[in-house]
Amino acid sequence: MAKSREKSAFVSSLTPKRDILKEASQAQRTSITDASEVIEAYDLQDGDRMSIACKLTSCIADVHKEEGDKKGLPFVNFLYAPTEEPGKGMTIGAFFPGYDRRELEITVDSWNWIYREFQGFGFDTAEWSDDPSKVEEAAKELTAEKPLCMVQIRCSKIRSGDRKGELALNYGISRVLDSDEEGEVETTPVVSSSSMAPPKAGNKGKAKETVPTAPEPQEVTIPEPPAPEASAPAKRGRAKKVANVGFEIGDKVKFKFENDDGEDEIITGTITALSLDDASNLPTGDFEITDGTYSYTMAPSDLTKVS
Repeated sequence: MAKSREKSAFVSSLTPKRDILKEASQAQRTSITDASEVIEAYDLQDGDRMSIACKLTSCIADVHKEEGDKKGLPFVNFLYAPTEEPGKGMTIGAFFPGYDRRELEITVDSWNWIYREFQGFGFDTAEWSDDPSKVEEAAKELTAEKPLCMVQIRCSKIRSGDRKGELALNYGISRVLDSDEEGEVETTPVVSSSSMAPPKAGNKGKAKETVPTAPEPQEVTIPEPPAPEASAPAKRGRAKKVANVGFEIGDKVKFKFENDDGEDEIITGTITALSLDDASNLPTGDFEITDGTYSYTMAPSDLTKVS
């Protein structure tokens, strides 16, 4: 004789609402894990860089809808879920504004970063030409496929402003993984800039891959940077021990700079001098650059010459 089985009150209350459960089950987690939790989980320090296996959970191509200066401006947000411990269960994201953060205008530089991220997933963005619908289609395709990939994390210290001394994280795709690589790819060891020996004179340094920052898209109020003192340009940036190749004093260059809010800006400036070590007064291999308002200390690998 078959035993009878009663449904629990919980199951009974929801059985008539299966359509609601089905729709809700498709929702994707979008809250970003706080940077401090990621830093603690992976034991990151200033200058550290590592790659971790992730699944892309969603790619959102949209515009700011909240009231304010950014309303209507486009952005693309890539959200990733680490597949292995210690990050399993977290959600990390790479948020790309499709506009200059200072001027609040759509620029080539801002879209260069977005297209490079899509190129990391195998898209040939040159074929998209001037058609913005291709970006939206690619974002929807990635959200549907949810590919496995290696995501690079870069940790750096904020050098000035109210958050001076805090650590900020940048995320960006390194490469897409084959489905049969799941579970076989291990997190790469942390590469710390503090543990790297300075390059020997005359050797070419290895260019570091720049990775755009990943603030949450709802963080739309960005304070203006503090005004510099009239007596001298305010100094920004960090020295990196990378060999000096391909640039000269007077060259006009552009580069990505992490501002006080841990967000990236595209800066255009002019090389004014070689950076000197404070103790030895010898060249470090970096350049001093000014944009007319601020001065920066940047490594050659972070620079692009402007014709």
